[in-house]
Amino acid sequence: MPDGVEPEATPELTPTPEPELTPTPEPKPTPTPEPEPTPTPEPKLMPKKEPEFTPKKELEPTLKKEPELPPPEDDGMGEE
Repeated sequence: MPDGVEPEATPELTPTPEPELTPTPEPKPTPTPEPEPTPTPEPKLMPKKEPEFTPKKELEPTLKKEPELPPPEDDGMGEE
Protein backbone atom coordinates (compact mmCIF):
# COMPACT_ATOMS: atom_id res chain seq x y z
CA MET A 1 0.00 0.00 0.00
CA PRO A 2 2.76 2.55 0.85
CA ASP A 3 4.28 2.07 -2.64
CA GLY A 4 1.09 3.38 -4.36
CA VAL A 5 0.94 6.60 -2.29
CA GLU A 6 4.49 7.78 -3.18
CA PRO A 7 4.14 7.87 -7.01
CA GLU A 8 0.82 9.71 -6.75
CA ALA A 9 2.20 12.66 -4.74
CA THR A 10 5.35 13.08 -6.90
CA PRO A 11 3.66 13.79 -10.30
CA GLU A 12 1.35 16.36 -8.68
CA LEU A 13 4.21 18.58 -7.38
CA THR A 14 6.28 18.41 -10.60
CA PRO A 15 3.82 20.11 -13.05
CA THR A 16 3.18 22.98 -10.63
CA PRO A 17 6.67 24.62 -10.40
CA GLU A 18 7.46 24.09 -14.11
CA PRO A 19 4.81 26.44 -15.61
CA GLU A 20 5.73 29.16 -13.10
CA LEU A 21 9.41 29.37 -14.21
CA THR A 22 8.62 29.32 -17.95
CA PRO A 23 6.72 32.65 -18.23
CA THR A 24 9.36 34.51 -16.20
CA PRO A 25 12.43 34.19 -18.52
CA GLU A 26 10.37 34.86 -21.68
CA PRO A 27 9.56 38.58 -21.05
CA LYS A 28 13.10 39.32 -19.83
CA PRO A 29 14.95 38.69 -23.17
CA THR A 30 12.73 41.22 -24.97
CA PRO A 31 13.91 44.48 -23.31
CA THR A 32 17.54 43.39 -23.32
CA PRO A 33 18.20 43.37 -27.13
CA GLU A 34 16.70 46.86 -27.54
CA PRO A 35 19.33 48.86 -25.57
CA GLU A 36 22.20 46.85 -27.09
CA PRO A 37 21.86 48.15 -30.71
CA THR A 38 21.94 51.77 -29.50
CA PRO A 39 25.53 51.88 -28.13
CA THR A 40 26.85 49.97 -31.15
CA PRO A 41 26.33 52.66 -33.86
CA GLU A 42 27.69 55.45 -31.62
CA PRO A 43 31.29 54.14 -31.34
CA LYS A 44 31.34 53.37 -35.09
CA LEU A 45 30.59 56.98 -36.08
CA MET A 46 33.17 58.52 -33.71
CA PRO A 47 36.28 56.86 -35.22
CA LYS A 48 35.11 57.69 -38.77
CA LYS A 49 34.83 61.43 -38.01
CA GLU A 50 38.39 61.67 -36.62
CA PRO A 51 40.21 60.77 -39.88
CA GLU A 52 37.94 63.12 -41.87
CA PHE A 53 38.89 66.15 -39.74
CA THR A 54 42.64 65.52 -40.16
CA PRO A 55 42.76 65.87 -43.99
CA LYS A 56 40.48 68.92 -43.85
CA LYS A 57 43.04 70.85 -41.76
CA GLU A 58 45.73 70.19 -44.39
CA LEU A 59 43.52 71.67 -47.14
CA GLU A 60 42.81 74.83 -45.11
CA PRO A 61 46.34 76.32 -45.47
CA THR A 62 46.35 75.45 -49.19
CA LEU A 63 43.07 77.32 -49.89
CA LYS A 64 44.32 80.41 -48.02
CA LYS A 65 47.34 80.75 -50.36
CA GLU A 66 45.17 80.50 -53.52
CA PRO A 67 43.16 83.70 -52.91
CA GLU A 68 46.47 85.63 -52.70
CA LEU A 69 47.31 84.91 -56.38
CA PRO A 70 44.06 86.14 -58.00
CA PRO A 71 44.52 89.80 -56.87
CA PRO A 72 47.41 90.49 -59.30
CA GLU A 73 45.23 89.36 -62.23
CA ASP A 74 42.60 92.02 -61.39
CA ASP A 75 45.25 94.78 -61.65
CA GLY A 76 46.15 93.76 -65.21
CA MET A 77 42.52 93.86 -66.37
CA GLY A 78 41.93 97.27 -64.75
CA GLU A 79 44.86 98.83 -66.70
CA GLU A 80 43.39 97.75 -70.04
